[in-house]
Amino acid sequence: MTSAIGFKRRSRTRNSARNTLFAAIAYVTKVLLQFIVRAIFIRYFVREYLGINGLFSNVLKILSLAELGVGNAIVYSMYKPVAENDTEKIKSLVRLYRNLYLIIASIIIAVGLALIPALPYIINDAKNVDINITVVYLLSLAHTVIGYFFAYRRALIFAHQRNDIESKVSFFAQIVLSIAEIIIILVWKNFYAYTAASVICYGLDAFIVFLISYKMFPEIRGKPQKLDKEETKKIAKNTGAMVFHKMGAAAVFSTDSIFISAYIGVATLGLYDNYTLVTSTLTSIANLIMTALKSSVGNMIATKKPDEVYKVFNALNLAMMWFVSFMTVGIVVCFQDFIRLYSGNPDYLLGYSTVLLLCTSFYFTRSRSMANNFKDCAGLFWNDRFKPIFETGINLGLDFLLVYFWGINGIITATIISTIAAPLWVEPFVLYKNYFKKPIKEYFIRYLVFTVVAVAACGATWCLCNLIPVGSVWWFVLKFFICLVLPNAVFFLCYYNTPEVEYLLSVAKSLLRRKKDGATAENVDDAVQAAEAATLEVDGTTAEAKGETLDAIETADEKPPDGENDENGSPPDGENGEEQHEIKVGCEEGQDGETAPTDEGKKDEG
Repeated sequence: MTSAIGFKRRSRTRNSARNTLFAAIAYVTKVLLQFIVRAIFIRYFVREYLGINGLFSNVLKILSLAELGVGNAIVYSMYKPVAENDTEKIKSLVRLYRNLYLIIASIIIAVGLALIPALPYIINDAKNVDINITVVYLLSLAHTVIGYFFAYRRALIFAHQRNDIESKVSFFAQIVLSIAEIIIILVWKNFYAYTAASVICYGLDAFIVFLISYKMFPEIRGKPQKLDKEETKKIAKNTGAMVFHKMGAAAVFSTDSIFISAYIGVATLGLYDNYTLVTSTLTSIANLIMTALKSSVGNMIATKKPDEVYKVFNALNLAMMWFVSFMTVGIVVCFQDFIRLYSGNPDYLLGYSTVLLLCTSFYFTRSRSMANNFKDCAGLFWNDRFKPIFETGINLGLDFLLVYFWGINGIITATIISTIAAPLWVEPFVLYKNYFKKPIKEYFIRYLVFTVVAVAACGATWCLCNLIPVGSVWWFVLKFFICLVLPNAVFFLCYYNTPEVEYLLSVAKSLLRRKKDGATAENVDDAVQAAEAATLEVDGTTAEAKGETLDAIETADEKPPDGENDENGSPPDGENGEEQHEIKVGCEEGQDGETAPTDEGKKDEG
């Protein structure tokens, strides 16, 4: 069936796979180019320039609080009318989105300009910098604001689970930007031009996505109807809740750079920024998986019972914990070697105690992402609205206190403590209490087991790699290979016989069988649903259930493609008067302040 705005409905599995594929290709390309540009940058500019670049990025992330979760709330409200082909309501939401974002852009410009007199107070020890700080700051401000003028049309693409379109545009924009930055550094060595290039390329990225959306959804043009009071009230409520979440994310992940610059120095911030480039890259890899899953998770929450969703949540949570644990082991073991080889200068290294704290902060922040993802997709923005206030108070208070006693390590420790004290337990608690209706005890037992296994794998890997010499690229490659094999072997031995892994394998087999035999996406969804029912029984998976799962997959593969009759001459489903389809309802965004149309999803998250 084709929707009112011209899109054929697709299965959750196909949408997630497609979005993940294009997001992965775009992001891998982006990461490689960013690291190449950064490697060239640190060889032609002093570290203070790197610190200033990172400082302004984080200051402007805080300014983006003016967005206040409007994008999340409206996109979330758009899924149901998209599923129901309610074009008039979509038009009304898009118009509301546009008007609010014009107001938000004006606020950011005004507040950003008002902060100019404060710049000298947050930039410390910048004696080697011979540029006009205000000009660079204004260029960074333009980079932040420009996306707000086009963001409302981008929401339509997200609501239709076509994240791959943005990934493709971002892919080409990043290539153009990286080439321009390399030429500027090598030929002119001009920091103004380097900063301006990102403004121009990001503006083109936003404008192209806007034009694509405008062409794809012509029915959305024209004067919309006025939203009813109930809908406006609902959006206002969700926006109000997201205000607090945005504040908490900004306070925890964006103020660290400000404290380091103001109390320690912009040169140290430049060193710190090299490390956070790596952790932010890994964070964004995890987030692109979350983003690809969000629409499908929201659809599942809208169409299935909580008990069925709970089984899938446990499987996806194990997969994410496995992935996060693997990444954490890698940076614990290889961080210092990588920075030494990457920068070409041992003076760019921070102390190993700082590295361990960064790795710990990364683990606790990312390991809660799946619970937060399901919570947001269930629309539970309001239930933990006070959590960010508590988190912010702890983080800022400890930042002021610990920076005097422990320097940069104190700032990172403050982030770890505030994460453990609030979001690490509040987010799953809200999800379990308000959606799953289950006690939280089981979640924390699982989390403790995951963490103990991760620590054991990390310890074993570190002990083995510590025997390898430092300095050579080939020794680093050997360490990387050990990190790739050993921790994953440990995780496999610990988890391979669990129902969650069996579920994941069933889904993987269905996708592979679809690719091999040409089964339709809808038929594969039937197989996946059968896998969900058969593989994840609460009281254990039986051999008979496994056989039923495989039978379901085989049956799905044998179904004829859409538009063809089966061997008995019966028309395919959906052609007897009324087409059948799934309701596409999901959610976008909401993880650790990700993100207004700023760089949060496109650059560092923190």
